[in-house]
Amino acid sequence: MACCSYSSAKSRLALLICNIILVIAGLGCIAGGVVLVLGRGTYGNSLDWLRETVVKEAAASGITDLDASALDVPFVTGPVGAVFLVTGSVVLVLAILGIAASCGRFKALLYVYVAANSLLMIGLTVTVICAYADKSSFETPIKKMLKESLEDFTGIAGTDATTLGWNSIMMHFNCCGVDSFEDFSVSTYWVKEVGGITLVTPIACCEEMEDPPKCAKLNKYEKKTFYDRGCYDPLFRYVASETALLMFIMYFLLFMEFICLFLSVLVTCVMVSKTPDRMKVMDFMY
Repeated sequence: MACCSYSSAKSRLALLICNIILVIAGLGCIAGGVVLVLGRGTYGNSLDWLRETVVKEAAASGITDLDASALDVPFVTGPVGAVFLVTGSVVLVLAILGIAASCGRFKALLYVYVAANSLLMIGLTVTVICAYADKSSFETPIKKMLKESLEDFTGIAGTDATTLGWNSIMMHFNCCGVDSFEDFSVSTYWVKEVGGITLVTPIACCEEMEDPPKCAKLNKYEKKTFYDRGCYDPLFRYVASETALLMFIMYFLLFMEFICLFLSVLVTCVMVSKTPDRMKVMDFMY
């Protein structure tokens, strides 16, 4: 076979270098995931723009002493961080296995590496195809998780992390809920009676904060609020842009995994070509 004309030593060295690069990239992906999962204590002042938005708009609505220090968006950063953690961990484990396979003496280890890497690439290919074929199958669980976070929403005066996070997002992106104002039907702690007016949408959904809470009442909300403009799309675009570096690392990881798979198959090809016809115990060593 043509591929078997390559020297085993060169192929193994290339596989070793490829996996060392993957170890570094995988650790970077894990580090980014840890930062996102741990919350606002690690990404410091990166949410100041949201705090400024919610404090300013709350003041316009008459709440001048809102404490936004607890503001966080764990319903966004948590899942995104978890994806990076899982991806980075899988890649790191495979890379370590690849290093052992390229440096070690056991064929069986190389076979395991080729099989594991092949399964990963097949799984990723199927996932990408399914994502393009049926986008809703991936959006549905994400939206469900976001909507569940609205259960703890309390209203415009709320000072807990979730409420502050959602208020600031809706104010900044001019949107309401995940898909629409109807998502707040699960908000059992939401204070709907404000100034003798029963709210239909959160005050944060109002187009002009100078007119609360009247803008969110029954006979005005359709004209005065963003009641039917969900936050999912603008939030998704923002997260994609702000995590561009981490996304680049993930794409880089996938590309390097493909290269490592090719090299591991090449090494296996060379190795098999040198294997005697009859099977011995030593056949599982280079």
